[in-house]
Formats: sequence, structure tokens, C-alpha cells
Amino acid sequence: MVKLWSEIRRGPPPSEEELQRFAAEQEPKIIQQLCDDAGVPAMIEAIRDLHGLEATWLESVTVIQTREGQSVWTGEVQVFSVEHPEASHIFAWSAEDENGERRFHAVLGTSQVTGPQTAVHSALLANASRSAK
Repeated sequence: MVKLWSEIRRGPPPSEEELQRFAAEQEPKIIQQLCDDAGVPAMIEAIRDLHGLEATWLESVTVIQTREGQSVWTGEVQVFSVEHPEASHIFAWSAEDENGERRFHAVLGTSQVTGPQTAVHSALLANASRSAK
């Protein structure tokens, strides 16, 4: 499951320059997702399972993540409010992996993850980091 950058790498969160440099070094897989088929109740359950938090749905935001002018991810990110010592929001979505299994992603909003776009960016970096190992 997707975790925050600080859970993947030891030490403080990276700067925006470090995130961009890391993304440029990776070859992200092309993921196309136009709509989340799982639905809000499944997202709330995933947030509970992944983070142990109760969530309240706020809105759905379309995110298009690009790299070098090409779309690497397109989809709907669900924004939820949560009660957490370090975050008031969580950003969630699901996607089918290369085996056709649905994976849920739930990224806490922090000073480094300020919205749906940066949540997706963080998740793509985490996935690329895991793939590189």
C-alpha cells in the first residue's frame, strides 16, 4: 500500500527539488484511470484499514499527472476530512494493478502533500521507489 515519503525513506521529507529529481530518474508506468469504480464507501473502508481513521467525504477532484508533457496518471481523487494529529485531510483513490487486482491508495495531507495532485505525485514516487528495489 502507498505510504508517505517519510515512511519509505529515513529522515526528513524531501524538498520539491528532490521530489522532481527523483521523479525524473524513475520511469513511471503509464496508468490511465478515468473514473474510480470502487465508490466512496469502499474508500472510507480502505482509509480505516490503511490508516485506522474515520473519514468524511468532501469532494472529488480530477487529477492529471504529467511527466515531460505526457500523461502518466489520470483519475478521480476523493478528498476526505480526518482527525489526525498531523493531517486534516486524506486523499484516496483506487486503481487496478497489472494483475487486474484493485489497489487502494490513501495519502495523508501533510506539509509536503498539500492536495490531490501532490498526493498522486507522492504515490507514484513511492511506487517507483518500490519497483526500483
